[in-house]
Amino acid sequence: MSSDIKHILKQANSEIRNENIAKIFRKNKKILFVILGVAIASSIIFTAYKINQKSQQEKYSEILHQSMIDQQLGDIEKAKKNLKEIYDSSSAPNGVKSLASLRYAGILLEENKKNEAINVYSEVNKCRFCDNYIKELAGLLMVRTLMTEEEALTKIDLSEKILAVENNSKILRYYIAEQRGYLEMNKNNLEKSYQIFEMIAKNPEVREDLKNRASDAMKIVVQKGYEPKKS
Repeated sequence: MSSDIKHILKQANSEIRNENIAKIFRKNKKILFVILGVAIASSIIFTAYKINQKSQQEKYSEILHQSMIDQQLGDIEKAKKNLKEIYDSSSAPNGVKSLASLRYAGILLEENKKNEAINVYSEVNKCRFCDNYIKELAGLLMVRTLMTEEEALTKIDLSEKILAVENNSKILRYYIAEQRGYLEMNKNNLEKSYQIFEMIAKNPEVREDLKNRASDAMKIVVQKGYEPKKS
């Protein structure tokens, strides 16, 4: 087959393809325009969302920064007002809001508003899209605050509540477990308390300072009358 014939056939195939594409376009013109319109609209919406997200980040970061300055200058009420604004906001970015919430709860504790602080800590601990460390820190602070509440200490389900927070934690899990160990000690559940502290002290993943505290706590449990079972 000569090169001229090959060229003619190639040109003919190209024309057929172009004709088919043109027919497809004419037949589905409305659908194709709808698809194109949706793609453009989606792009505009996404761009607007990113711009708004950046704007909100800058806005609430500035408020958070100002609250730190106010607190350092001793204007606690103004700092609290700014922190509460972020805490109450539904549009503040999760990162800024969780940090502001922890500081807001800290001020509530200084005002001896423990129940309000506990609620704030609980909300941060349950935040789905917050930083894991911040979430677990909120859980630990909530547990520690509950441990200072006489009414909470008398509740039978407090140990279960702490255990639930503990089981949902990874980074600060054993620090939360430590609080549960002290709770069981205060309730005179010496065997359970000893087992918790022993679990912490013998875990190779636990930091040395926490392991040492757990070992000391085991000794206190023994001094209270518990006799460890010999293995």
